[in-house]
Amino acid sequence: RGCLDPVRAWLHRRTGAERSVSFQRYADAVLAHDEAFLQAADALEDGIYLFGHTHCQWQLTSRDGRKLFLNPGSCGLPLDGGAGTTPYALVEISPNGTWQAESIRIPFDRAAACRAIRESSQFAEAHVWSDIVCRELETGLEHMTFFLEYMAAYARRIGDDRRPYAVDTWENGWR
Repeated sequence: RGCLDPVRAWLHRRTGAERSVSFQRYADAVLAHDEAFLQAADALEDGIYLFGHTHCQWQLTSRDGRKLFLNPGSCGLPLDGGAGTTPYALVEISPNGTWQAESIRIPFDRAAACRAIRESSQFAEAHVWSDIVCRELETGLEHMTFFLEYMAAYARRIGDDRRPYAVDTWENGWR
């Protein structure tokens, strides 16, 4: 977990001018020189470490060159600010164990994806979640983490200790 704290910190600090800063640029400029991250990476076994969850494409090779950290991004919900594109990655591993990774972006119609979500039965059944997903698609930025943090505080404030929260808690918290 400590090894990935810079990822979470980057997601939470993207405001204003930083909205256009991709995690890849952050990884190259900051994470590649973060001694705590590098020491944690040095302690890991050699190999390829695949990540997800953040929906932000990035890759970084350890300073000894024997570890690859890779998040291919998300083709369906890209949150790394790549306007009009969506990411994926290819990793080729040779018989001798060496690897080569390529991060790729292809065209993606975010507006059409939002229309499809809003026209689906999912939207009628889970419109709060669907609204947040569409906001993320429209902006290319992550909103769900902030909303879930807000909802945890809101639920505590109104005394809703159920998990998952009651439907009215989600609805009222979203308003």
